[in-house]
Amino acid sequence: MAWRVLDPRIPWIAVEMLPGGGANVADQRSGEVDFCPDEDCIYGFAADRSGGRWAIGNIVHAALAAAGFRRCGACAKRQIGMNRSWLGRLLGW
Repeated sequence: MAWRVLDPRIPWIAVEMLPGGGANVADQRSGEVDFCPDEDCIYGFAADRSGGRWAIGNIVHAALAAAGFRRCGACAKRQIGMNRSWLGRLLGW
């Protein structure tokens, strides 16, 4: 199967869907490649790499994780959106 960009806001994250289920996910900036069994894992991989350490989406995720909340695919998509917003980029040096 072919690699494709997961989300236009984070063009350095590529996904290769596998015929047996799951996907290979790659961060083209660092060269890191990982296998993800489901969509939640795919978007979690992308969300963790969508902003800098102090990007607003990463801060919100860390606070919720500390409170015991588990991130789902929809939450990871919101994290990407917050990280790539003007405020997220301003804070995500």
